[in-house]
Amino acid sequence: MALNLTDLGRILTAGRKKNEELSPVARAAICGAVAGGASQRTVAAAFGVSHVVVAKTVQRFATTTSFDSKPRSGRPQALTRQDERYIVQSAKRSARLTREQFFNILD
Repeated sequence: MALNLTDLGRILTAGRKKNEELSPVARAAICGAVAGGASQRTVAAAFGVSHVVVAKTVQRFATTTSFDSKPRSGRPQALTRQDERYIVQSAKRSARLTREQFFNILD
């Protein structure tokens, strides 16, 4: 069974919402199709994205050699993994305490 570019694009982007980012697999397929000689507009139509998305995907791969998303800024974690583990273990040991009593122990 041979897949054409349109079928591949539909399979890899199935269920993707309008402004949702592309998966690393879809990005790899886009770069592979462009490298294989398909025009950016043809690839864009097959994957249901704009030609600008295809151009930026190819450009990003050329500069980073990766299909992964860049890390995004956001609120830093309030607790470390060690803190979280301590809280969970304390809760398991003190299962019969009320919430207020438990929080007083943690302070």
